[in-house]
Amino acid sequence: MDSCCLLANLYNYLYYLYVKSLVILAVLATLALPLDAEIRFRTQAYSNPSENPAPTQANMNLINQAIRSLANDQRLANHPIRWYLNDPNLLATIVFDNPALRNFEVAAIISPPGNDVLMRSGETLGYYLRYLAHEFVHIEMQEKYGVAAWHSFLSPEDYAFNFLMEEAFAMAIDYWTHLAFPEIPKDPNIRIWQQQNTFITITEAMYNDFKAQNPNMNASQINARVATEKFHMIFTRASGYATKTIPDRMALNYGERNTFLILEYGAYRANADALLRHRWNFLVSLMPFTLPANYTYDYFRNRFRADVIEWAKYAPSPEQSILYWLNYDHVGNARRKAAALTDWDRIYQYLPREDEVKLNRVMREINPYFTPINTGDTEWRQWQERQHGRYR
Repeated sequence: MDSCCLLANLYNYLYYLYVKSLVILAVLATLALPLDAEIRFRTQAYSNPSENPAPTQANMNLINQAIRSLANDQRLANHPIRWYLNDPNLLATIVFDNPALRNFEVAAIISPPGNDVLMRSGETLGYYLRYLAHEFVHIEMQEKYGVAAWHSFLSPEDYAFNFLMEEAFAMAIDYWTHLAFPEIPKDPNIRIWQQQNTFITITEAMYNDFKAQNPNMNASQINARVATEKFHMIFTRASGYATKTIPDRMALNYGERNTFLILEYGAYRANADALLRHRWNFLVSLMPFTLPANYTYDYFRNRFRADVIEWAKYAPSPEQSILYWLNYDHVGNARRKAAALTDWDRIYQYLPREDEVKLNRVMREINPYFTPINTGDTEWRQWQERQHGRYR
């Protein structure tokens, strides 16, 4: 065989390998992401097992389907659940605990070294899609910044805004997920969302209303419109978070605890605006839709106090409003309490060391010259933990 034929055959063979590699890559691109063991499952144990039965195999299939659907959807390319499936350094556990959720739909709880998402067994695919999309936003925020509910080194106003900001983004993705996944059945006929009173009916009626009002908008545009409308409502209206959850946390953190008295945390507080803006930008990056240009951090922050004053009108009592805790002399009260105690009884509520590490890392992202905080090296914390335990 002459050299020309050899070269021709070699060329044809190499071209065959090239085409085959393209086919293989195309197939691999369509395969589902592996369901990595880094998202684990556990059924909470009770003395009477019948109180909290383990999910059936059919139920587990639904949960796994929801995880894969969220992780593989390119619209959710920046959603944290994808990271937790593939990064062995990120741990999360889905805990089935129906008794603990009698009065709640779902809950995210940080529990180092992993993060727990409490869910009900025996639920629908729509339930798992929505709440996994929602709760993994909280899980990732806790993983990156620490637990916002503990960050009372912030001023009361920064604390309340920070708390509400995270929930507004998590709820917005909740609404978006319900509409964006065809696996979730929807009612195309329900209308007038203002007359509805459940998550599902409000969401679907709002979609149908917007669709009727904007016939030239496609489904993706309407989904984003609903999500951003609900985002604005959560941030600016008297929701359960604004009138119950946040005031309750503030009563604990500013009425009873004293994290804000710890001198070292003044460095975090001095950088609060930069920290909250960093959190805002990170939350924006996780969303599968784009907020309107006027829905900025400054827009919501500038109107926050006026909104807080309005929400106070719906509080059962003054103490059950954010406004009360914004005006409360938390520093003076905490100092008076501390002064009345002996050294043995004077307890300061330090952040977990893990939170200090996370906050230091973020602060260095914001300002490379930030001096890290490490209260674990302080004599008072070491003495307090020897006497009373680590997290009292």
